[in-house]
Amino acid sequence: MQADKFRIVLLDTKYRNPNHYICIALGSAFERNPDVEFVRKADPLDALSVAHEHRCNLFVAFDGEELDAILCERLSTLCGRSVLWVTEDPYEIDVNVRHSKLFDLVFTNDSASVDNYGPKGRHLPLAGATEFHDHAVIPVDKPLRYELFFAGTAWPNRTAFVRSVLRDIPPNWRFKLALPTNEHLPPRDVDMPESMLSWRTSPVDFGRFVNHSAATVVLPRKFSASGTRDFAETPPPRLFEAALAGGAQLVHGSLAEVAHSFAPEQEILFFDTEREFIEKAAALVNDRPYRNRIAQAARERAFRDHTYDRRVATILDHSRLLTPAKPVEWRAGSEPAAAGASGSKTRKTLLFVCHNMVERGNFGGVEVYLDRMRTALREEFDVLFYVPGERGHHHEAHLLSHDYTVLKSVKFREGYSPVLMASAEREQAFYSILVDYQIDLVHFHHFIGHVPSLVYVAKGLGVPTAITAHDFLPLCNEFNLISFNGRFCGAPKVSLAQCDTCLLEKHSIPPGSQATRRNFWNGVLGATDVLVFNTAGTRDILSDVYPAVREHRGLKIVPVPIHDDVPRRTASGRPAGEIPTVRASQPTQADSTKSAGPATQVEQGRQGGRPILKVAILGNLTPEKGGDVLLHAFAGLADAPVEFHVFGRVNLGYEELTDTARYPNITLHGSYSADDIPEALSECEVSVHASIWPETYCLTLSEAWQQGIVPIVTDIGALGERVSHGVNGLKVRVQSEGDLIDAIRLLAEDRHLLAKLKANITSGLYETLTAHVEALNAVYSPLLRSLPAQSTQHEPPKRLPVLKDYGIVLQSNAWTHQTVGRTRIPRWRPAGPRGGRAVRVYQFYKERGPVQTFKLFVKHGKRILWRR
Repeated sequence: MQADKFRIVLLDTKYRNPNHYICIALGSAFERNPDVEFVRKADPLDALSVAHEHRCNLFVAFDGEELDAILCERLSTLCGRSVLWVTEDPYEIDVNVRHSKLFDLVFTNDSASVDNYGPKGRHLPLAGATEFHDHAVIPVDKPLRYELFFAGTAWPNRTAFVRSVLRDIPPNWRFKLALPTNEHLPPRDVDMPESMLSWRTSPVDFGRFVNHSAATVVLPRKFSASGTRDFAETPPPRLFEAALAGGAQLVHGSLAEVAHSFAPEQEILFFDTEREFIEKAAALVNDRPYRNRIAQAARERAFRDHTYDRRVATILDHSRLLTPAKPVEWRAGSEPAAAGASGSKTRKTLLFVCHNMVERGNFGGVEVYLDRMRTALREEFDVLFYVPGERGHHHEAHLLSHDYTVLKSVKFREGYSPVLMASAEREQAFYSILVDYQIDLVHFHHFIGHVPSLVYVAKGLGVPTAITAHDFLPLCNEFNLISFNGRFCGAPKVSLAQCDTCLLEKHSIPPGSQATRRNFWNGVLGATDVLVFNTAGTRDILSDVYPAVREHRGLKIVPVPIHDDVPRRTASGRPAGEIPTVRASQPTQADSTKSAGPATQVEQGRQGGRPILKVAILGNLTPEKGGDVLLHAFAGLADAPVEFHVFGRVNLGYEELTDTARYPNITLHGSYSADDIPEALSECEVSVHASIWPETYCLTLSEAWQQGIVPIVTDIGALGERVSHGVNGLKVRVQSEGDLIDAIRLLAEDRHLLAKLKANITSGLYETLTAHVEALNAVYSPLLRSLPAQSTQHEPPKRLPVLKDYGIVLQSNAWTHQTVGRTRIPRWRPAGPRGGRAVRVYQFYKERGPVQTFKLFVKHGKRILWRR
């Protein structure tokens, strides 16, 4: 990198800018300039990363009235020198002056507006773009297509002029007239068909129309929708563009400054009245050599003085006089944190976006993991949480401190729905949080309760992001990939037609919606800096579906950790996990917790001296965790020398397990803290993990291994991936009760096999907290480029950006092919497996509320209560 060369990031600050072609031409001109080593015309989403990666030393912002003040301030701070070129003065002078405080120099297209910017103001007219407008003058021996040509917005003064001259134009003249309008303008009242007036032309076609017309008309604009000065004497860009295109121009006399750019009567022609216009236009039409002399002289002058190469040279000459800032450390340690934010800025601020937390209850492995991380990462980060409202509160979100204290609450007009991809009010709220609390890094752990478009908001602010795939929500609305038939759908080896069938049957979501959802998610996954997977298998499933994952340069495999603690010892001093031999004369603590009852088959087995195999069921007992399969296994092993110990929450639909007469071999220990493993677990020798969906890691498997317990797992997802059959555990087919019963019987009877499997369990099979924190810091470290805090030297933005400001336009915020309000989630289906009816009623109540649930019972009550 040469010290005297410019490295430029160029940004068009206006969404859907009709003058974007000028920015393109500007970028090409920078590329051709010998003093420029690097230039990139960036998008709002990647401008900061481009500036950082390429160490840009000049930020050039094109157009100003709609710019994102925070983004531009960060780019100005990072690059050390900044230039704004505004093109809508004087019509947008107020907002442009307000934004000018962010920049070192301001170039304005309007000479009369320069003084408004003080010492940093410069006059710089627009120009012609050789990329779009370069056309040689058509020789006199070749006919032209039109006598007159005009294209421009239907400002009132222009429509008045058109009305006044139409009656005097010779009837044999062919003319091309474009007067497109907008919602701010009065009616045109031009006696011509709408189709002849309301059309727009591309920059290239504009040049062609000029080139093939005898006379091109240049009229001023006298109108402002912003309540500011409504007239600019500085010529518009089309004056220079038409000159490059080999056209002869008739310019209204009010644009007196045109004489500074082109010689009157030699390179352009002025007119003041309608009669003078008709006379001079007739001269150009009737005297072709005269017309060509005017056109050729203007074209030569434009090439000499009025191309964007010339304008770029001017910008660089003035920028070179600026004193470049020192290499930026965007946040000094002395800088105070935002009001209400925790800690000072001597440390980085890490924001976890998640769906729940342990304090709310009804939690799983993700919440346990994040609860550990908030403490484990405190030495390096101020950890904050961004969570949706509690269950049923779909219109709010909360920013929490590391100890779950509410720092900020946000209310939304539109409630959250899982079919939402984007939401302007949620994007703007997230934008404010990232800025006000000076977030350095966002790690998305779950999108339930959040719109995935939040990833784009962070990227647009230059805030690095990571996404951890704790489940398959990025792949499907059914994040555990359980199909409408209650089984794993087979992803990724499943067609979109099958996905459509499942979503239609399960949620009444119309066909085609899955393709829309995946298209959006592909962009989201590609926009994040790092994609974290717990296992390679999860990565492979998503990469098989998403090109963005296959092509991503930031894929990481980081397993979920458990505590570093070694397995505890029981009160008797026996190492946890050591195989006990339990006989009838040796009751255990777990036995004493069971209700008294008649002699059972298990007790008879003890009386015969057969050892009792204690089997742990770890985690919440749900259908997705194989609850229905386990019920069959419990019944099938009622007469075997086996005891089942259930550690975790038992969900609705499995209350029958409390019936000791039906399930004499089961002990329910209830929920437990992951930081305080029950002592009874250490007495278990085998654990069962019967999930019917491809889990992405499974913390309970790690907990079992850490206790020296031999696992039996279903051969699916991370369970099948992590366990080696016959080496450190056993694998059975998914939803195969017989396979599970056989595997448990085998270990109950073959103690040598059990000992062999146990001997192969080592600490290398699972991740621990210390190693995980090191791995996570290695992931975060390359992302933690410092970000500039918001300055207090300018007013806050009048309007915060939304998704479309980043160039991402959606037909609908919902991925379903119908409105969110009409999507029925869930649809009632009375039939189902054991326990499924009660679960569905409960889920229906949570989603639809008491009124709709009452209507459900009115309509389907008999089938709900009595159907077997």
